[in-house]
Formats: sequence, structure tokens, C-alpha cells
Amino acid sequence: MVKEIEGYRFDIPQALQVYKFDETNNNSPFFHGVSVLKAVDVMIEMPRCYVWVEVKCYDDESIAQLKEEREQSKQNKYHTKSWLRNNLLHKYRDTFLYRYAENKLDKPIVYVCLLNFDKALKSYFRGELQRYIPCDRPSKRWKKSIIDALIVVDENDWKHNPKLQELGSCVKV
Repeated sequence: MVKEIEGYRFDIPQALQVYKFDETNNNSPFFHGVSVLKAVDVMIEMPRCYVWVEVKCYDDESIAQLKEEREQSKQNKYHTKSWLRNNLLHKYRDTFLYRYAENKLDKPIVYVCLLNFDKALKSYFRGELQRYIPCDRPSKRWKKSIIDALIVVDENDWKHNPKLQELGSCVKV
């Protein structure tokens, strides 16, 4: 299945569905109807898992600002890194709520953050997200994991990540 969403062409041969999950067109069958919750950009349903993809493409100037920013160095309360981390986190959590309401949490979840950052920034955001999204069962009371894998990549990394290679390709258009 081939779909162009958010400036990328997703070619996922084994997909049952690939669609824009944060649909704003109320005539679309994928429209949520709830504007107070955030949603990931792309939903890929595979036979054995769901892949949720959030796409963030920043211009060079914005990326440079992210690299220079120190989390505690700003005088005001607005931190670009904190904002982006929270945005990526809330996209996951709110999508989880949507899927719960749709009764679509019956397969493992792979959350992919597709960012156009260098290795250091991708590593930073991977670490930050892993602190806030438990990737295992943190308590004996938990009977399920809420996420099977958290992957932070750019377009090139997608080609070299074994879990994503299995799915198919993702190319900027």
C-alpha cells in the first residue's frame, strides 16, 4: 500500500491500512470529531501491530536554535525542546485515548517519531520520550504494555532500522 502523507511517501506492502490519522476533513471516514485531543500524523495497521508515525520537519534555523538551547538556560518558561518533547508525548497519549475509544488497542504499538534532526538531537528526544512513555510494564499490576517500541528516526535512519525495514519504505516527496 502506497500513500503520500505529510510530505512523505509511505510504501508499506503488507499494510492493512495506511492513512492520515489527524484528519481535519469532517467528510473523511478517519475524521475524529474531537479537536481538544492531539493525534499522530500517520496510522499504519499491520497484521501484527499498529505503527503510529508523527512527522516533524524543521527548517535549518529552527534546528540550530534547538541545538543551542540549554533546557534550564532560558529566563522565560518557554523552551523549544520542552515544547517539542511535550508535543510528541501528548500526540502519543492522546492517540492512545482515541484508539482506546475506537477499541483498536488489540495489537502491539510501535511509535515512530520521524524527525529531520541530526543524530545528537534524535538521541536527545529518544531519551526524553523514553523517560515519559513507559516502554515496558513498570508494575506487576500492569497486564499489558502501553507501547511495544519507541523509534526516533530521520528518513535515512528508516532505511537502516530493522523494525522499520520490515514494514517498507518512507521517502520524502
